[in-house]
Amino acid sequence: MAAAIAAAGGQRKLADALGVTPGLVSQWLTGRTRVAPRWCIPLENVAPQAVTRYQLRPDVFGTAPVSLQEAG
Repeated sequence: MAAAIAAAGGQRKLADALGVTPGLVSQWLTGRTRVAPRWCIPLENVAPQAVTRYQLRPDVFGTAPVSLQEAG
């Protein structure tokens, strides 16, 4: 999550890009709240190369396809 925040330019910018509160982004960062599955793909789009849905919620999305694992 820290990489996604950095890629977006900070917690507030990430929150604005996703349409959520900075407080929710802070909760994701600290691990107080897990990222809901509905936010995983938007996070990938806002911060490409920083975080993947597979990293955020492997319980929902499983493991990354081999092609993504080799690229990362």
